[in-house]
Amino acid sequence: VRGAAAVALGEIGDRRAVEPLVKLLETDAEIEVRGRAAVALGALKDPRAVPVLVKTLDAREAPLRVYAVDALGELGDRSVVERLSRMLLEDENAGVRESAAVALGKLGAPEAIGALKRALKDNERKLQLLAFTALTDICRADVQLLYRTADELMTEGDYTHATSLLELLLERAVDKPEHARLLARARTRLARCYLAGKQWAKAVKLLEDLKRANPDDVTILKQYAVALSGAGRWSESFRQYSDLARRTRTKDQTYWSERQTLLETMMRHQRYAQVLQLIEEVKRTETDIPERVRTRSG
Repeated sequence: VRGAAAVALGEIGDRRAVEPLVKLLETDAEIEVRGRAAVALGALKDPRAVPVLVKTLDAREAPLRVYAVDALGELGDRSVVERLSRMLLEDENAGVRESAAVALGKLGAPEAIGALKRALKDNERKLQLLAFTALTDICRADVQLLYRTADELMTEGDYTHATSLLELLLERAVDKPEHARLLARARTRLARCYLAGKQWAKAVKLLEDLKRANPDDVTILKQYAVALSGAGRWSESFRQYSDLARRTRTKDQTYWSERQTLLETMMRHQRYAQVLQLIEEVKRTETDIPERVRTRSG
């Protein structure tokens, strides 16, 4: 009954209920009642409740810590971000860590991004998902922050989560002239993510667009060749490498290793006619052809 009364006080929205609820949270013998008092304090969104809720974060009982974390997330006071970030990473209880991730997302403070990125590597899959949802919520409104966070994740080797952030960035920045330069950089980063994640179809489509916009960018042309190969479009990939060889015209940039690998792949898949056709095309345009390639036409 006392717990239900506490919740009712919060739902009424009368801030005169703060002091009775604080007393209930601090002194009641039943965990459920104290927890409901914390919920009510969160619903009231009165900053006077912050100190007692922060104190409750030290409770021995994990359910009480969960209630307090949830309430602090509702209150919106960013002064608790550092404390909740520590709980996200250090609390022994999985439920508390999960609630901390949700609360940090609601608070929307960029200061929590570092802790949330670390939580992405947690062994618990549920916490990973909640941390990434919170990370996305924090970055969503700021395309610059989206870009920086995605770039940091790529540097750390986390291409999966970087991909999602960059895709969101493209959605938010498209058709906005003020973000044109950022959008161009994000697209090149996203192409790298697609390649790293072996999302070949997406990589091919994006790199085709990038190639049209940057026809002389050798890095993009190389990535396009890799994407074509991964997508099983081996003949096209071979011709892309041949085009790169003609562009560079140096002995150390003939791309024969890549082209040889493609020919061997095609042979394994019994694409004999295509192999012969590609070799004949090369013979007509290049002179320094490895003997192992010439013998393929025999």
